[in-house]
Amino acid sequence: MNYFKELPSGYTEDFRIDAKDQKTGLILNLLSLLIMIGLFLVCFFTKVKQFPTEEYSWKYLLYLALLLVGMTIVHELTHGIFYKIFTGQKLHFGFSWSCAYCGVLDVYVCKIPSLITTLAPFVLHSIWMIVLLCVLQNQIWVTIISILFAVHTGGCLGDWYVSLLLLKYPKEVLVRDMGAEQTFYLKKEKAI
Repeated sequence: MNYFKELPSGYTEDFRIDAKDQKTGLILNLLSLLIMIGLFLVCFFTKVKQFPTEEYSWKYLLYLALLLVGMTIVHELTHGIFYKIFTGQKLHFGFSWSCAYCGVLDVYVCKIPSLITTLAPFVLHSIWMIVLLCVLQNQIWVTIISILFAVHTGGCLGDWYVSLLLLKYPKEVLVRDMGAEQTFYLKKEKAI
């Protein structure tokens, strides 16, 4: 069983993350920005090495903007695909001041399906972006993919946080993912 439609008896709320909370959202976004900058610098000094000498035009900035918006949508759809595989339930997508999100309302997901769903976008999309960075030769596209990779990886910080919390919990943990808010439930005698 990958999920429960109702919270099983004996379970109680143990911990809650709300990315729409001003303090939580601000901390996650500032840390995410630091990761983005750091990772772009690593990409810059290892692959890009210099900004392209070709004149930048509005079309490259437009490509980058469209790719960033598209990557955000694809990232959340990836969460959605895995939630659909594991639960078959209706998906809830949204965007708040602090994050984009995908959740399954009023469903309590077991640990392993929740962990896989949480990490899937980072793992799957990092693979193809790293492959592109290794094979692309055009400096403009290397720069654009480097920025996309850095922004996507930094944007996964909330997913990493949820995953690290999941790893500390025993296998009986259940997660209610309301999108920007995740609540962890344990049996009363196992609450930590």
